[in-house]
Amino acid sequence: MAEDYSRDKILEEFAFYLRDKRRAEWTITTYSWDLLKLLPTKTFQDYDSLVEEIDKEIRLIHENEDLKPSTKARKSSTLNTFLGFLKETGKIKEAPTYYYKKEERVPPVLITEKQFKNLMRAISSTEYKRARDRAIFALMFYTGIRESEVVKLEDKNFEPEKRKMYVNITFGDSYKRRRLEVPKQAIREIDAYKKLYSAHSTRKGKPSIELGTFFKSSRGKKISTRSVRRKLTKWTARAGINATLLSLVYGYAKMQTDKGITPEQLTSLMGILHGSTKELVELL
Repeated sequence: MAEDYSRDKILEEFAFYLRDKRRAEWTITTYSWDLLKLLPTKTFQDYDSLVEEIDKEIRLIHENEDLKPSTKARKSSTLNTFLGFLKETGKIKEAPTYYYKKEERVPPVLITEKQFKNLMRAISSTEYKRARDRAIFALMFYTGIRESEVVKLEDKNFEPEKRKMYVNITFGDSYKRRRLEVPKQAIREIDAYKKLYSAHSTRKGKPSIELGTFFKSSRGKKISTRSVRRKLTKWTARAGINATLLSLVYGYAKMQTDKGITPEQLTSLMGILHGSTKELVELL
C-alpha cells in the first residue's frame, strides 16, 4: 500500500505525537494552525518535498520585515518541532534546524523583596478585592508562578499539609506541571483573601470560593490576566515602583539564584524549558 503523503494526514500524526509527549491541547492546536498556514500544499510527492517546502517557507518568514520578532521566533519553533517529529518517527534521516536570531535581550526589570513589601503596603486594606490582589502578587513573587497559571487556580489546587501549604500546577505542558511549597508570607495573604471573600460572597450571594476559580472578579467569576496586569500597574504607580508581572517572577528567580539554586533546579521550580532557564539566569 502506497504511503499517504497528504498534509492533513501528516498533521494528524503530528498531533498524536505531541499528545504522546504530553503537550497541552492548546499548544497542539496552535501548532496545527501555524502549519496549515505555513504549508499550503495539500499533498506532497514524498517527505523530501515536504522538507523543501518548509525550507522555502522559513526563508520567507525571516525575510518578511512586517512580522514581529516574536512571531518569527514562534513560527521557527513550530517548524523545528515538526521537523523533529519527522526525524524521530523515521520519515526523514536528518532534520535541519532553523534558528531565528532574536533581538538582543535586555536584563529584566527586577523587584526586590524590599520593593515588594512597599507594594503590599500600598494595597493594604480589609476589602476583599485588595486582599485578592495581595494574594495573587504574593503567590507570584514567592513561588514564581505565571499570571496565566495563577488565574486558573482552584481551591483544590491548594494542599494544606500540617503547618505547610503546597500549590499544585496541574495544567499546561508536562514540564509546566509541578508542586510548589507556598512560603508563609504568601499563606497569610491567601488566608486573608479566603476569609474576606467568604464574608463577601455570603453577604452578596456570590459563588463560594470552592466553586470555579480561586481568585474571582467582582462578579464572582474568573479574574482575567488583563485585569491582574491592570491591578499591578495601578498599585505599583501608587507605591512608586517600576515593575510588571514578569518582574514578580524574575524577582522570585533572582531570590532563588542568590540562594545557590542551579539552572536545572530552577527549571523544575518555574516550569520552564532548560534553555530558557539558562538564558534567564544569565540575564539576572
